[in-house]
Amino acid sequence: MIPSSRVYKDNLILASKSFTPFGMSVRFAEFKDDYRLVGSQSAALTSFLTQDFAVTEKYFVVLQPALSLDLNSLVLGSKKSYQEALSPKGKTSQVVVVDRKSGASKKIDLQVTSSVIGRIANAYDEPDGSVTIDAISHERVCFGDGLTSDDYENDVPRSKLVRVRVDVQAKASDVTVLSDYHCDYPVVDSSDGRMHKHIYSLSNNEAKVSPPRGIMKTNPKEKTNEVWVPESPSQYCSAPAFAPKEGSTDSTAGYIVTVVFDSETGRSSVAILDSETFTDGPVCWIELESAVPYGICSSWSSRVYSIKDAKKTNSFEIFKDKGWNTVDSGFSMIGMQGFEDDF
Repeated sequence: MIPSSRVYKDNLILASKSFTPFGMSVRFAEFKDDYRLVGSQSAALTSFLTQDFAVTEKYFVVLQPALSLDLNSLVLGSKKSYQEALSPKGKTSQVVVVDRKSGASKKIDLQVTSSVIGRIANAYDEPDGSVTIDAISHERVCFGDGLTSDDYENDVPRSKLVRVRVDVQAKASDVTVLSDYHCDYPVVDSSDGRMHKHIYSLSNNEAKVSPPRGIMKTNPKEKTNEVWVPESPSQYCSAPAFAPKEGSTDSTAGYIVTVVFDSETGRSSVAILDSETFTDGPVCWIELESAVPYGICSSWSSRVYSIKDAKKTNSFEIFKDKGWNTVDSGFSMIGMQGFEDDF
C-alpha cells in the first residue's frame, strides 16, 4: 500500500497492514497534530495487492485489484517472481469504503475488468452521498522489473488518469477517463479529502508509454491537460509536490515543486512552476550541490525540519519519541509493529 499516511485537516492517519489466511487486514489510526490517538478502525480485504488509500470527511477509502498472490508457488519455487505468481480473483476490482466513525465497511465492484486502479490523487464526498476518487489506472500490475528494460514501451504497463464515482448506498460505480496520457504519481491542489480543481502528475506530452520526463496539469472538470517537459532530453522530473501560495485567497493557487535529475551530467536541480503560469516553465530553478537520485513519491511541508528529524526513516522512528505512554485514549495499548514498516 502506498502511501502509509494521509492528512485530513489537522489529523494524521496512518495505515498499517497485517496478513491473514484469507487476505489482508488494514488498520487506520487517526491522530491529532499533538500525536493524540483519536480513532482507530479496521477493514478486512481479500486482495494481497491493495494499492492505496484515501480519506474523506466520512470514509477511509481503499482500492483493491481483482488479483491474488499464490504464495505457495513462490515458496516451493515453481514460480520465480511475484508477477508470475499473480492470478485473477473475481471479475472486477473493488473500492472498499470504511466509515470513519462506526467502522462499518462496504465493498463496491468497479466496472473495470482489465486494469488495476493504483495510486490515488484524492477522494472526497459529494453532496448526494457518493464518493469521487481520482486515481491512476494501470493495464496490469508491474513490480518495477520493466522500468530498466530496453523495450520500455512493451514491458511497462500503460497508465492513465481516471475518475471513479461510487454510490455507497446503491453499491454501484462508474469510471471515466480524465487523461489518456501515460502518467503516474498524482497530487492535487487541495488538502486530502476536499474537492480539488487540478491534478499534477508525472507524464509526457503523449499517450505513448515512455519514461515520464515532465509534469502534467489536468483539469478533471474540463478533462483538459497541459504538460511541461524540461528542455534537455537527459533531464527527468521526480514526482511533483504542491505548495500553496501563502496569503492567497485562491486555495488552488500555488507552486509545483519537482527535483530534476540530469542523466548526462549526474547533477540535480529543483524546478518550481507557478500553477497560474504552468506552461511558461519554471519561475525558479535551483542547482543543487549534491546529486539527488531519481525518485518517485514526494510531499510538501511548510515546516522546517532539523537534520535529526530528516534522518528518521519510517513512522516508527518518528512516533517513538512522542510520549506514547501519556496517550489518554480508550485503548490500553497501541502496537507499534504495524507502523514499523512503511508500505
